[in-house]
Amino acid sequence: MPWQKYKEVRMSTEDHIVLVKKIVSLLMACSKNLFLYPIGHPQTRNGIEQLWQNIFAFLRSRPLLVLSFSDCEIFFEHDLLVDESLSCQALLDICAAKRINRISFLPGLTQNEVAAFLVLLNKSDSDGAGDFTAALAEAEISHIEVKRLLPGQAGADKPHSPGSSVKAHQQQYDMALTGLGEVFSQAQNEQPIAIERVDAIVEWLVSNIVSGDSTMVALTALRQHDEYTCHHSINVAILAVALAHKLGLDRQRLVWLGTGALLHDIGKINIPKEIINKPGRLTADEWQIMKRHPVESTQILSGLPTLESSALIVAFEHHIGYDLSGYPVRSQQRPPHLFSRMVQITDTYDGLTSKRSYHAPYLPTEALHYMLCVMPQAFDPILLKLFVLSLGIYPVGSVVKLSNDQLALVVEENQNDLLRPQVKIVDDSGRGRLVDLAGSPLSVKQIMSPADTEVDLAKELLTTS
Repeated sequence: MPWQKYKEVRMSTEDHIVLVKKIVSLLMACSKNLFLYPIGHPQTRNGIEQLWQNIFAFLRSRPLLVLSFSDCEIFFEHDLLVDESLSCQALLDICAAKRINRISFLPGLTQNEVAAFLVLLNKSDSDGAGDFTAALAEAEISHIEVKRLLPGQAGADKPHSPGSSVKAHQQQYDMALTGLGEVFSQAQNEQPIAIERVDAIVEWLVSNIVSGDSTMVALTALRQHDEYTCHHSINVAILAVALAHKLGLDRQRLVWLGTGALLHDIGKINIPKEIINKPGRLTADEWQIMKRHPVESTQILSGLPTLESSALIVAFEHHIGYDLSGYPVRSQQRPPHLFSRMVQITDTYDGLTSKRSYHAPYLPTEALHYMLCVMPQAFDPILLKLFVLSLGIYPVGSVVKLSNDQLALVVEENQNDLLRPQVKIVDDSGRGRLVDLAGSPLSVKQIMSPADTEVDLAKELLTTS
């Protein structure tokens, strides 16, 4: 039916944002479909039709739909689309590769134009927004425009790094931290939990880990957040998914594991803060209260009918231990679920290396030594060894003294020689210089505490390209 025969409809701002979120998700899905299937495949055709119908519905109430892409963020007008910024990394990467900062959809748009636009968007031979504009004109696509943002517009002055820089990931980490905080707050106030926000965070971390991006694990070395439970939960999820990826688990299982790891401690919202933040040793009564949090987590998650059952298992089992000596005590003497065994390892490691109210942070090597030598019976021995190998002898974020007494920050592991990672010099004798120890006469002499060296870990990691 011709475009002009549709009457204008009125829509609230909230309805517009809901519709735009759906359009962005469909844009991402269609791009994925075109990577897997030809343009004439039913899966591709159906996705394009849905995308066009939703854009069409939006343009019946507004004269223009503009999406902006800035660094690691997606905007609709002045609204940051948090969930989509996390879950649509591939779309951000495509736009960054073509240097496209803004896509505008105009009234009169046809389904054929949407299809042709998606084909162009997913081609690898377009170089920049100017070239892409010429390609649109050549394809006779007159109702879609692409361009750079003008100075002063949302994110216009930010250089875009397509998922490879620690700084870009840090921005997304902060968005994930805020989003998870809102989920925990909803649970605490007995409000409906926005499970789609959890899904977006998990999609973000799984996508980046599967792509082989080592900077995700580097984020767990940053200790600059006050909200420990949410920060810890995201770190545990990143480390657990990275471990599972090393083990060769498929993407669906990585998503299930990531969801369970992200929500494993949600029950702590029902534990008094004075117990969680107590600086000294807990009394026997306080310890019994603290030990309730796995059951509390399971009860909260049981109210989410769309949640995969493994998330509840992880929440219940993550403190039981490989030798079953932990809590809660259960009558069945079967081994914990594979996901639970992974989360227990990453939960313990992140807990040891974080500053807590009752202990100073362990160095990464100290934490791994403690887990391997002091309490090995608590962990699956094969998974623990794989975890150590995946982190390396000197995990990313470790501060080390080199054989020439220079201070350096480990920025990337070397799988072929774990004793010789890539480092960044962080003292005044050569600040900022990257050194691959695999091809250098230098070696690691000693691992240092950032507190003892006055190294600003966050600043140094965030300025590493």
